[in-house]
Amino acid sequence: MTFRALRCRGITLAVTGLVVLALTDTGCAAPKTVTGTSAFADTGTPAPGEVLGLDETADRLQKDVAKVWRHMDRIWPGTDYAEHMLLVTDGKAAWSITPRGRNRVPLADLKRRNIAVPRAGGFTMTEWDGQHAVVVALEARDYARGLPDRDPSGMFPKNATSLLFDTATHEQFHAYVQHDGETTRWKALAKPLHGSDVTGRATYYPIRKEETLFRVLLYNSLLDAGRDEARRAGHLQAAAWWEQQLAKTLPEQHRALSRTDVLEGTANYVGKLAFVQANAGGSLDAARQAYFTSLKHITDPEKIQGDTGSYYVGLASLLLADHLGSGARVKQQSESSGQTPQQLLLKGIAPKRQSVPESLEARARAQARAANQQLGEVLDPLAQVYAEPSTVLLRLPAKAARSDFQSNGYYKADKLPFTVALGSTGSLSLKGGSLEVRETSVGFDGPDLVLMLDPATVRHEGDTLTVDADDAEGAFTVSASRSDGHRVFTARLAD
Repeated sequence: MTFRALRCRGITLAVTGLVVLALTDTGCAAPKTVTGTSAFADTGTPAPGEVLGLDETADRLQKDVAKVWRHMDRIWPGTDYAEHMLLVTDGKAAWSITPRGRNRVPLADLKRRNIAVPRAGGFTMTEWDGQHAVVVALEARDYARGLPDRDPSGMFPKNATSLLFDTATHEQFHAYVQHDGETTRWKALAKPLHGSDVTGRATYYPIRKEETLFRVLLYNSLLDAGRDEARRAGHLQAAAWWEQQLAKTLPEQHRALSRTDVLEGTANYVGKLAFVQANAGGSLDAARQAYFTSLKHITDPEKIQGDTGSYYVGLASLLLADHLGSGARVKQQSESSGQTPQQLLLKGIAPKRQSVPESLEARARAQARAANQQLGEVLDPLAQVYAEPSTVLLRLPAKAARSDFQSNGYYKADKLPFTVALGSTGSLSLKGGSLEVRETSVGFDGPDLVLMLDPATVRHEGDTLTVDADDAEGAFTVSASRSDGHRVFTARLAD
């Protein structure tokens, strides 16, 4: 079987959430692409359909950077982006942007420094003349115009400029606040709470309706607690109930998601508050509360499948903590306690039994049934391929992935020993060569990527493996072994 037989096959379920995926322990701050949009009506920025050129986009981004990045500690205590840089490019030219101003950068300078131009909606983390920097692609405007149904609550900015600013601020929080290169700064993120880091981003197959249903009801209860002061105590008790029910009903999924709730829930809050502050006409507190009350209930459970719920629930928990005066405590403890923002917010609140709305439960049940049928068409054959002893396993260091590597969703199936990412595309730098993959399925097993290959598509001579398949191509140095009846080839990082 070739890579082509293992590809995503047009599964749309994998991309109904906000994120594409992360390859390393730094969350989004590794080779990965983030996309999103919203109907939040910020001011002073272009309408969704307005197409801006690179120069005007750079000008508006610089105003946002100057207004916000010097004062990031207003959003998250101890955070300072005053010396950080944002580079924006359209693939033909680029601008470097700091709180002090902006400068045109020849595209040749990016190429000379071996900095990849991100894909549409994506980013590249880098260093530029000693400054922490993030590169974003102007083509993100296509996402701001074209994907309004991806954001059911109105969480994202509605236009490309704010979307780029949100992404740049969010990703630098991962790279330089939660982490610093290979070092993890936050004690809460020092190691995965449950198996491989990517497990916390996975949708479990078969899908259980409760996973998305309880997260939707938790999120909606948090919104209600922020806007209904008279019945706030009851809404908080309801939120505590839905958090408790997810932990009791699906303990493995709940444990797996908890790290992502910390990692992405906090970074999402920081990115969103950055664009809110950039567009605030008055105080940040007033703008933050106006944004909080603008968020809408989620009525479609499928929209926050898998790790997507971490973004929504984390944002709502931290906004509510700010509103209730406990924001500083929840933020500080999120860094070190190993508890999620919602657990810290709801600490000491007694859960009160709730009933699931009948219509919402019926919708979640139907969606889970349809999703399982669709996913089964991809994941069941993958499990059969793995069970076939002739299948060749290729293990690759995840850190070898270049900045162009992206995938469309994580899935964990009972009959596969690793988490699977569908629709993976990009390249890897390896000892003795490189590998390019195109729209294929990749396993994540601890620090390694795992490819399942048809033996007819590989040639092993000496210490070199050549891969020549529809979905993968390359040659590089490997060591050979056997495991569970499979031939296994292990590649190493380039020197």
